[in-house]
Amino acid sequence: MVLRLVIVVAAIAASALAVDFEEAALSSKKACEELSSQDCFTYHEAFEDKCKDYCDPIRRGGTAAPGGASTTPAPEDDQKKSKGKKKGGGGACFHGDSSVVTNYGPMKMSDIVGRDDIQVLTRNADQQLELSTVYSWLHADSKMVHDFVVFETESGHKLSITGAHLIYESDCRGNSQTIFAQKVQVGKCLFVNDNGEIKESKIVEKSMENKVGIYAPITENGNIVVNDVLASCFTNYENEAVLKIVYSFAHQTSRLIRNVLPTVVFESLFGSDGDVPKAYITFIDLSKSFVKY
Repeated sequence: MVLRLVIVVAAIAASALAVDFEEAALSSKKACEELSSQDCFTYHEAFEDKCKDYCDPIRRGGTAAPGGASTTPAPEDDQKKSKGKKKGGGGACFHGDSSVVTNYGPMKMSDIVGRDDIQVLTRNADQQLELSTVYSWLHADSKMVHDFVVFETESGHKLSITGAHLIYESDCRGNSQTIFAQKVQVGKCLFVNDNGEIKESKIVEKSMENKVGIYAPITENGNIVVNDVLASCFTNYENEAVLKIVYSFAHQTSRLIRNVLPTVVFESLFGSDGDVPKAYITFIDLSKSFVKY
């Protein structure tokens, strides 16, 4: 009788703790404790709506303590302040409705989150288009509201991108630079995919739109073709070369360490496979202290 009562109480407790996630990438997870550190960094539903107490200490650089108590103090989180509000400046992403070319054909960016089998169209070191693996996601949040810069080119290409995201601007004569999207001017050119070839196309219109949903994948080549427009995967710091070095070092280091640490210990320190390395996130957070957008 006592055993049955214990079983019933345990079942009720487990049911109370169960979480029904709406995000497709989280649908297989039934409790906050099943979230990875990357889930807590990227999904608004996780870090704000349903698992705030669990994710808060992870996002602050500590670990989740029993009962959701934080193990480390931290300043106020910018993403919390953005809930339901127009957000600008700091974030850097693409819109979820943007199209990417994958090894399965064209797909919406929001539909490739959490897919380990996906490769997307990018530019390689030889300046040729090729499919590249998606290593991780800086953001993948269907509920975050953000301001987007919208570019339209002579060739009819249109891209929505946040202001602090890096993109390749050219003078339409082959001379290019990597700058924040918000700095790109009408009359300059962007690089577009024209039947499998990278060509310059002049910007004829630049506007601003407020949209819901932000996504920022990082590929093996460090760039991505979105709506047939070439853009960097990197954000927040206007030096793509430095960001590539920092990310590559953090990514390779975490892979090496994973081979020598038990899985539980590794994930508590560095996150799960597919997570953005914490060292890279720390660098981005620090860059916000000395870079003005």
